[in-house]
Amino acid sequence: MELYYTDQKNIFANYLMITGAEAHHISKVMRHKVNDMIFVTDGQDNEYQTMIKSIDKNSIRADIINKSRKVRETTARITLAQSVIKGNHMDFVIEKAAELGAHEIIPIITERTIASVSDKKIERYQKIMLAAMKSSTRTHLPKIIKPIAFDKLLDMIDQFDIVLVAYEEEERNNRLTNVLPKNELSKILLIIGPEGGFSNAEISKVKTRGAKSFSIGPRRFRAETAALAALSVLLYELKEI
Repeated sequence: MELYYTDQKNIFANYLMITGAEAHHISKVMRHKVNDMIFVTDGQDNEYQTMIKSIDKNSIRADIINKSRKVRETTARITLAQSVIKGNHMDFVIEKAAELGAHEIIPIITERTIASVSDKKIERYQKIMLAAMKSSTRTHLPKIIKPIAFDKLLDMIDQFDIVLVAYEEEERNNRLTNVLPKNELSKILLIIGPEGGFSNAEISKVKTRGAKSFSIGPRRFRAETAALAALSVLLYELKEI
């Protein structure tokens, strides 16, 4: 199934409009015609089953046949706080986390962070997540915010039902299954460190604020591998994968 995107401002009572590059992709690349059925999301948890009614040079009009909410989205809202990592590795984490189901991604600056994130990179990350949302047929477009300091992240902890930290020095038998509560969770914060890992002071601070640290195995992973391994294990434990 192909899934396409349009901004919520282009959606009306009985029809929607698709414009720009997305309209070009539908008509010129995918070669859809009038009366073809296509599925469209607004990235705000809604999916629309539609029928194309007109194709112009820069826009497509499609009648709405059916609307569904939160199709293929996780029950719990998972925020990934990823320490900024170098080069294309951050791109990779953002793309795959969006595909797996992360609701939001927060780049964080830790003591051992050596990479930086410009406004231009933030724009690129949002484009990466839009493409990932469509390819994985999600109905929610993950949000990425500007990088924040680790201490600033600590001030946000109370917004979540549980805060989880993948920590390479954690005892190997203290797995995620040991720290997850049995009750249903609505908002989860998953924190992943940089290439050099968290400092002892950072781990102490986040644990003091109530975070639960866990091990993702006996092998040391690269930061981007740790992020996807931890997120995948979390989704498995939540029965979302």
